[in-house]
Amino acid sequence: MDPTLALIGAAWLAIALVLLWGAALSLYRLFSVAEPLPFFVMLERRGLNALQLEAAVGAGGIAHALRRCALCASRSDCGRRPVECPNEALMRYVRRLA
Repeated sequence: MDPTLALIGAAWLAIALVLLWGAALSLYRLFSVAEPLPFFVMLERRGLNALQLEAAVGAGGIAHALRRCALCASRSDCGRRPVECPNEALMRYVRRLA
């Protein structure tokens, strides 16, 4: 077998495997039961609400806070035990303004 054809075949195989992995991961995420973000529950625990948050940081700030919450590694433990929240500085800021 020609080495060039073997390399091209290996590249196509790698591409196919990456596509299959992506499809499998997408199907898993689509059909898995996703827990809602604990962001608004956390707001209520700290005595704040969404209107106060929006008044302090605007809709864009809320979107950034929700993204930080969604990407947080300890999101699943947020309601069960005290964890380090990536939005802690934002909560202190809103509490000062409220």
